[in-house]
Amino acid sequence: MNEFHSPFSRLFARTLLAGSLFILPTFAAGNSGSVGKVRYILGEVTVQKKAKSNWNPLRIGLKVHEKDLIRTLVESEAGIALSDGSSITIEENTTILFENAVNQKNETTKTVEIRTGRVFFDVQKQKSNEKFQFKTGTATAAIRGTNGFIEGSAAGTVVSLETGKMLITDTTGQEMELSGGETLVQEKGKPMRKFKTPNAGTKGLAKEITQERKNNTFTADNLEKKAKDLAAKNASLQNPCTFDPLPSIVTATEVHVSGKCADSVLVRVNGIDAVMSKEGTFDVPVIWDKESYGTKRIRVKCAQGEAEVLCKEANVEYVKQTSNDDSAFIRIQKQGKLSMNTVEGITVNADFFSEDPNAQVTVSLGSVTSPNLNTPKANGYVSYTFKPRDPNVSWTEKFIYVTLQSKKKTLRDSIPVSFPPKLSIIGANADKCEIRYSLVGTHNSKVVIEEFVDGMPAFKTEHNQDIPSASLPMLSGNRKYRILVEDEAGNRSEISDSFHCNL
Repeated sequence: MNEFHSPFSRLFARTLLAGSLFILPTFAAGNSGSVGKVRYILGEVTVQKKAKSNWNPLRIGLKVHEKDLIRTLVESEAGIALSDGSSITIEENTTILFENAVNQKNETTKTVEIRTGRVFFDVQKQKSNEKFQFKTGTATAAIRGTNGFIEGSAAGTVVSLETGKMLITDTTGQEMELSGGETLVQEKGKPMRKFKTPNAGTKGLAKEITQERKNNTFTADNLEKKAKDLAAKNASLQNPCTFDPLPSIVTATEVHVSGKCADSVLVRVNGIDAVMSKEGTFDVPVIWDKESYGTKRIRVKCAQGEAEVLCKEANVEYVKQTSNDDSAFIRIQKQGKLSMNTVEGITVNADFFSEDPNAQVTVSLGSVTSPNLNTPKANGYVSYTFKPRDPNVSWTEKFIYVTLQSKKKTLRDSIPVSFPPKLSIIGANADKCEIRYSLVGTHNSKVVIEEFVDGMPAFKTEHNQDIPSASLPMLSGNRKYRILVEDEAGNRSEISDSFHCNL
């Protein structure tokens, strides 16, 4: 069974509201004990409130409070979103309890107690006065910012990290540090053991654990072997998706992760399954709380069959809006020098940010300036191409400029540009049997001009400076001419046309 397309995935697609990731109330003190909000429900999930004995259905949009017990049954799952962009997914047959504590130093410890079952987590980097930890019956796992899964049962504890670090402490006080790409297994009555695998923290590895437990064959040795087999399958899947650019800085409380994938590829954004269109496109909004300033990590997993890979990872900085557009910037992506391609032209890519939604972003080459590129779909990224045959583009320019103009600021970035020598046909005289041309872009260096007639070399000449007018000979009759220009650096341009000579 494909881990991205479980038997209840159609229910998931309807319930999830087209892939939205709702990250709302906080997991901290001072918010009436609220630790988060339910972002999605699959199957049968119930909650038992503090000091109550009855179990009630847990529904999308409900707040989850401290001391709430949440229980998922067979083929059921629940996702809880936290205000800082962190999220946890409660797998089937799992019971957890949320707790929160603040010490005398005003340090907050957020705890998810796993009484039985498995939880996937994607925890953003915590502030200096905050701690996030998981507890099982046999161990405590403290983290600062990481993603993976943890499960606890009477048989022991399994912790698997895709990224980040975690400190595991068992009931005897023994400690072991776990890093991204590692899995820790603590079998009942045995010391903790860890091993490396490129699929640590993934749905695929969790599925193997579930199957091993059903077969009563679960051991650390068996899991390590299964992990290696799974890694071989994942290696066969190359990145099957293309993504629209993400902004590097935002003042809004959301970003959209969108793109297009090959046929039969499924996508998960920060643990949320994207709803794929028939054409393979997707658009998943990632939303967080208004006061949750800082870095938001975006991780996208792609799966096809049993193979699963990390296909995109990015950080988005959420900043407070200012009165002077203090966070504004404009930056060309490529370093060094750009060169005009005589077929494709020259393309400039740039990242930008401004608090002014009406800010103008333009790209200029000499007297040619692009239209405003800051459209609703720009998302902090622009791209513009100057065509090689645009008569308004001067091949003597030295720089390309990108400019951001907001209400408060004008910012500019530039990059050097080079052009190959450019030959232009002025005209052809059929009676004199000559082609008149001009040449620019020599930069006072040697430039070779070679003429081909009907594909055969016919004439060659050299220039060491720009020429306003010169001529090439023609052969009698109607013929096809190709004129190639090359400078000492190997930069080339060419032009082709048909001409008639009366001789």
